[in-house]
Amino acid sequence: MLDLAQWGKIVWRSMVGSFRDWNGTGFSAEDNPDLSQVIDMSQLFIRTGSFNDDINDWDVDNVTFGAT
Repeated sequence: MLDLAQWGKIVWRSMVGSFRDWNGTGFSAEDNPDLSQVIDMSQLFIRTGSFNDDINDWDVDNVTFGAT
């Protein structure tokens, strides 16, 4: 997968290491992931190369571990 084009209606329960070692080009998705059940986002983008997309619109209110 080079580009994440849509998040869909999945309710994520964990994002731990979800994009580990990913060498994609970025997220072109216009929707946002449903992170309402996520409390841990540690190592989400570890070793992803040059990932630098804007995730400011992600709702991370419930995240208590791995948030920076």
